[in-house]
Amino acid sequence: MNPIRFNKERWECGKQGEKIVLPLVQLVIGETLTPTEKFYDTMDAVSENYWIEIKCRRPNYHYTDKIILKEGWLIPACKIERAVRETAAGKKVCFYYYWTSDCTLWELEFKEETFADLEPSVPWWHAQKQSHYYVPQERWTLLEFPDLTPTFEQTSSPSSARVEVEKVVVA
Repeated sequence: MNPIRFNKERWECGKQGEKIVLPLVQLVIGETLTPTEKFYDTMDAVSENYWIEIKCRRPNYHYTDKIILKEGWLIPACKIERAVRETAAGKKVCFYYYWTSDCTLWELEFKEETFADLEPSVPWWHAQKQSHYYVPQERWTLLEFPDLTPTFEQTSSPSSARVEVEKVVVA
């Protein structure tokens, strides 16, 4: 672990978000996910057919904030590079954004054409000067779970059938 890079509050928010989101993602994809082992792994979870990355945003951020609406939602360039390799090897890669301010979950399945017109850049405020892609909100899909009121303490395994999830494309 790099002590300069580590931010305990952000790390705890991310881990809590993963605990909330991973069971829901398992229901969406119909596969059991295994969290990755490394402290700063390139993806958060893996299954037989998927690599999953979860971005969790603290309550003081929301996708309707003017700057976020203008610039887009951040995904580190290293995760896109990994997605290119994994999809070439036959796995699907999905990114999820969990906004804690309103408990909404958004999905973006990686496809190279989704990123073809985007250029990575380093956010001016980023302490490690890591390159990111700003992905416009309209490329993400809002997931709704009409028949499921999750108890976020649940860690049940997914059934072999996928749960009905409404995907709402936001224009």
